[in-house]
Amino acid sequence: MKNIQILLWVFTFCLSATAQQKLISIGPNVKVSSAHSDWAHTEMNIAADPGNPKHLIACSIYKSQKPYKSSTIAYVSFDDGNSWMPTLDTNEFSQSSDPNCTIGPTGAAYFIADVRTGPFTLFARVYRSEDGGKTWQPPVNLPSFFEKPSIIADKFDGKYIYINGWNAIRDVSTGNGMGGFGLSRSRDGGASFENALNRPPFENSRHFLAGMGNCVMLSDGNLACTFMQSDDDSPIEEQAQSLSLKARVKVITVLRKGEAFGNAVTVDSLHILRRPPGTTTFGSLLAVDANEGPFKDRLYVVWADVDAGRTQISFAYSTDKGQTWSRSKHINDDKTFDALDPSRGPDDSMPAVAVNGDGVVGVMWYDRRDSKDNLGWHIRFSASLDGGETFLPSVRVSEMPAIFDQNKAWPIFLWNTVSGGGSQLPGGPLTLDLQIMGQLFNAGDYGGMVADASGVFHPLWADNRTGLHQLWTSAINVSAKGVLHGSPELAQLTEITDKVSLEILSINYDRSTNTLTCETRLTNTSAQKLNGPFKVKFVSLTSDIGGQIKLVNNDDGVAPVFEMTAPNNQLQPNESSQPKKLVFRLDDIQPLSRGRDIKLGVAKADLIVLGGKS
Repeated sequence: MKNIQILLWVFTFCLSATAQQKLISIGPNVKVSSAHSDWAHTEMNIAADPGNPKHLIACSIYKSQKPYKSSTIAYVSFDDGNSWMPTLDTNEFSQSSDPNCTIGPTGAAYFIADVRTGPFTLFARVYRSEDGGKTWQPPVNLPSFFEKPSIIADKFDGKYIYINGWNAIRDVSTGNGMGGFGLSRSRDGGASFENALNRPPFENSRHFLAGMGNCVMLSDGNLACTFMQSDDDSPIEEQAQSLSLKARVKVITVLRKGEAFGNAVTVDSLHILRRPPGTTTFGSLLAVDANEGPFKDRLYVVWADVDAGRTQISFAYSTDKGQTWSRSKHINDDKTFDALDPSRGPDDSMPAVAVNGDGVVGVMWYDRRDSKDNLGWHIRFSASLDGGETFLPSVRVSEMPAIFDQNKAWPIFLWNTVSGGGSQLPGGPLTLDLQIMGQLFNAGDYGGMVADASGVFHPLWADNRTGLHQLWTSAINVSAKGVLHGSPELAQLTEITDKVSLEILSINYDRSTNTLTCETRLTNTSAQKLNGPFKVKFVSLTSDIGGQIKLVNNDDGVAPVFEMTAPNNQLQPNESSQPKKLVFRLDDIQPLSRGRDIKLGVAKADLIVLGGKS
């Protein structure tokens, strides 16, 4: 997880977008919810059969107007996602929400949703289907209520099913209810579930769980689960209503087939901002490389974060099963609408992550770069071929955007009907409360994406191109394989980042040509001899002042890598390489203005250094 961080005036790399984007091909958009075009769909998830690439399941909340109903539904595909049919609908309950679904190693399908059977009666209810989702057995209630549940099946033993989510826990001293991390398991294929294994709020009772994610299974059978935890010391009641909240993204391990918790590890801090109605920053999602390749058991986590004035897509990875994490970075490759006021957006949100059988990491998100009102969105996708070190330029997935202008109808949903006097005062007027559903402006709190057994990525999203939010998907192929450090040549080298330093010898900026020239040198800071060749790879690049910058003399013309030359292709202890000159060209530089918060143009660059075998 170590890397070198250097500070320069400002620079970044502009990869050959045309060459890189050819690696990603986007299939036609397919409407998942065709059977219910008169229902608005939000908050969705998608899963794939690990043994059959043609078999997929999607689940979602839907809201109907005639009469008003909020419920959950499952759609199943047996032809690579080209056609879908609804097979499960929880409309027998007064209300249903927070659906999640998965497919186990035997092809059995599972569906969970929170259901309301009365004014104060809530259950987390689990359905299972032995024929992959065509027909469903009677549901099973969890022993305790889970909010924002997620369900997975044990990939080694299909009899074990795991559900995680917010679980109500009572403080022993005060009796107050707190939202803790809960895990319930089934040892009979979902026919019954055990009492939840609970972990109360971490550190202290004020640091409650501010967002729930999912769990994945590692090769040793243990689980890794992600969540968001408050980092605010104000009273919980105030935090729950706050429009702005400090928090942390965390990952916790679950040991021995769900019998015990390991330690919760912080991935990074974040800033949760409730900016209704357009953006949601709740929840983080986790994926694992389940292959036997160079990234076996590498974990990847994504979340939306407001740490720079606007909501961006953050990403981090772990090479040691979640015990330590890389420095997080933003992978949405758009620019702020206003360099002097980043809070104007674009506010990107709702990322999802998946890993295919070739070790390629895919990330999708709701992207607002083309929506000047900062409300509409397109879906974009990017991929990493080097285990999350770098990402290809993103590509647009959705063929049509979600739009909220004067030419688009906004459906009104009947939320409350009051009778017999209507208001809270006796004898008051009859009152109807008619509202636009807030989730129409952000499609809920989460989306989903999965990689099927053949390596194809299937994102699932909602947009209103037909008038109401409908579910859509697409088949995304990445014609490359994951390889260590992104190329077979670099994969043969050994990382020596912790054994060297990269010095900046000189730097010059020519304002007339917007050209930055710096001279660097690599020094062996270890007590052992290092062998070449010596390659320096940039893995994360950010700048306060924005702009677009190109490395003019990139060694290979595409990848952000350059080579340092050393005497005899070796570096003895305290020995330095020959100086290397790097030339950058800057475009779209942020203007300066007195009275503004002027940025000084300092950029951060994370690098790794690779050398030959010792």
